[in-house]
Amino acid sequence: MRKNDPGSFPDNGSDERAPVLSAMLPEQEIERASTVCYALSNPIRMKILLLLASRTYFVYSIKDLFAISDSRLSYHLKILRDCGLIEGSRDGKCINYATTPQGMEICRMFGSFRW
Repeated sequence: MRKNDPGSFPDNGSDERAPVLSAMLPEQEIERASTVCYALSNPIRMKILLLLASRTYFVYSIKDLFAISDSRLSYHLKILRDCGLIEGSRDGKCINYATTPQGMEICRMFGSFRW
């Protein structure tokens, strides 16, 4: 950044960055937000999350709706599960997926955006 750029930090030996950095989220929350952003960066995962916000779906129904392979669907579901946006519950031999409260919150947030 240029010296007179209002977004640049002073380079005069003082640490005027401290107030800005202390206003940031704690490191653990930044890591969590980064993980969620990564999960949502893929259109298929975004669509799966939005689909599950409407109701629960068995894994085979999700597979049919998206017309993707078992391995590809498993990969996307794992990423969404690992960051806590969806959860699966076993019903006999099938797994039924639903959004978590955090996943619903993300869906509501995206629903309020006007692109």
